[in-house]
Amino acid sequence: MVLFRGLVFLLLLYLLQGSNSSFVKLNDNGYEDIIVAIDPGVPEDENIIEQLKEQYELGKSLLKSLDTGTAWKGEQLDMTKETPEDEPMDAGRLLVHEWAHLRWGVFDEYNEDQPFYSAKSKKIEATRCSTGISGLNRVYTCQGGSCVFRACRTNSTTKLYEKDCQFFPDEVQTEKASVMFMKSIDSVVEFCNGKTHNHEAPSLQNIKCGYRSTWEVISNSEDFKNSTPMETSPPPPVFSLLRPRERIVCLVLDKSGSMSLSDRLNRMNQAAKFFLLQTVENGSWVGMVHFDNTASIKSELIQIKGNTERNTLLESLPSVASGGTSICKGIETVFQTFPQFFLPDTLWSKQFIARIVLQAPWLTLYIYTCNSSA
Repeated sequence: MVLFRGLVFLLLLYLLQGSNSSFVKLNDNGYEDIIVAIDPGVPEDENIIEQLKEQYELGKSLLKSLDTGTAWKGEQLDMTKETPEDEPMDAGRLLVHEWAHLRWGVFDEYNEDQPFYSAKSKKIEATRCSTGISGLNRVYTCQGGSCVFRACRTNSTTKLYEKDCQFFPDEVQTEKASVMFMKSIDSVVEFCNGKTHNHEAPSLQNIKCGYRSTWEVISNSEDFKNSTPMETSPPPPVFSLLRPRERIVCLVLDKSGSMSLSDRLNRMNQAAKFFLLQTVENGSWVGMVHFDNTASIKSELIQIKGNTERNTLLESLPSVASGGTSICKGIETVFQTFPQFFLPDTLWSKQFIARIVLQAPWLTLYIYTCNSSA
């Protein structure tokens, strides 16, 4: 079965007591194991690789220049969807803006649903940070091939500007904050801190983080607590170019009695759904095994071609939790069912596998990788 020979993955979804893990590691003031993925639908072009390297170099430089000395980490960021078409994109600021969302759990310092607010000064202000960013509030209209700006009118009901009113920042700025407001302003190289933060604005950062500045949240993150500022310039980023090979995956799902506690079964299924609907690529092969004190195959390996195969696997997720717990039964079942995909010297002992899994906190996605015979 040459079709299946290549890189084989065994995925074990197991729920225990609490997790705040990430595959990205902070080591010696640098982040390691960041995966930058290019959509398979994008035509191959070496220039894309070079542009990505340049973008990360710009982002690294901007992070170094940031002299401002309840957050939730994300799982992934999509660099293609985060900038409006009419906003010029600065690659370095875009990367830092989205990295701050992903790694440090801060939010945008604008609000598309509430672009203006009534300030204590009795003026209508644009939702932004900081207020030192100057600009004009205007409506941009086009008719008969001619486009013009006009002054915004005040809505008599809301006492704010009309719906189509927008804030247009001045081309020349001196304000340095904030990266989380607008990514196209050349002077901006900082996050808003205690001195520059706009506490009045109905920004997402204020709403979701208790009116704390982005820098207050970031500086209290584990990354900053566990590191010291660099005295020298950071080294250039190191890239390793990888081409994905055919992926073979088996989901090993725990349906033992303990999974009935604290909504564990539902949360495990949510993780499995996320993997099946949003992570695994078309062309991959996926199977499924359930285990309690015994194990059973719920789906042989099927190739993912579209939503039909994904939905078939979703229908095989466990719905009832009962019985004892034997993790190794689940793993052994995969090895016994698909023995042609594994070399004998790549398999761990039952005791070693169990020890690794039992150290897993809360919900953990473990990937055991074995290279099959050529």
